[in-house]
Amino acid sequence: METRRLEYFRVLAEDGNFSRAAERLRISQPALSQQIQRLEAEVGAPLVDRTSRPVALTEVGRRLLEQTAELLDQVRSIERLATAAGRGETGSLRIGVIPLALLGPVPGCLRAFRGTHPDVLVSLHRSDSAPLLDLLGSGRLDAGFLTAAPHPSTGLHGTDLWETELELAVPDDHRLAGTGPVALRELAREHLVLFPREAAPENYDLVITACAAAGFSPRLVTTTGGYADQIGYVAAGVGVALVPREVGVVHAEGVARLPLAEPLGLTMRVVWNPGRPNPALRAFLAVLGRAAGTGT
Repeated sequence: METRRLEYFRVLAEDGNFSRAAERLRISQPALSQQIQRLEAEVGAPLVDRTSRPVALTEVGRRLLEQTAELLDQVRSIERLATAAGRGETGSLRIGVIPLALLGPVPGCLRAFRGTHPDVLVSLHRSDSAPLLDLLGSGRLDAGFLTAAPHPSTGLHGTDLWETELELAVPDDHRLAGTGPVALRELAREHLVLFPREAAPENYDLVITACAAAGFSPRLVTTTGGYADQIGYVAAGVGVALVPREVGVVHAEGVARLPLAEPLGLTMRVVWNPGRPNPALRAFLAVLGRAAGTGT
């Protein structure tokens, strides 16, 4: 049973006249009569009394009309929902974030998206870059904010968003506290608090490579905790740390922060799987592009 025929029947019932109903529907009167006859054939009983003026509904027609109004309202509601979903106005988004992402502009971007798309359910999954890339590749995440670049073989796409510079965190009674920009070679004899490579390979490789270029191999103290733990190690005098400037929001007594003489930076990027289309993702990337000025 076609909803189009039910709509024709509803209009005919409202107007009580084939000619006026056909005019409202913008079809010919014979075409309307034919569609009503086909609907009657599907139902197996007459729906209208064609001998009366205006056209009257039979008992079967009255019962069908009662159900038709509710059914057509449901169909219109489904159509509206489908249209909204196709435009990315409804649905859900599963977004992965590394801890650093939550300390920078990402929360503001998410808030901007929520402001324009309040009916999209956004859930966040916090992890390290490597697990997030796996989840993106398997389709369990729609997008991810991370500093690792996806390998071309994964089929994942990524867009660079912004650079975050590293700075030096030292105990406030350290010999370097209060000095100007610090050269990396000044850290040759220091204990360097760093996340293990398996947790943050891009950060680890950046620091180790920079230290090697400065002529030394750092004396590492590894921590598997977050940035708060890393800063806590510094406050306790365990060592010094190279941390993104956003980590400045993680306050700790007894810690001084200093710029580096040789700038070091990590690239925050958004990564997604183009092979798993999600209209809400397209809408999110558009909002993100405007917020970050990338045109993503």
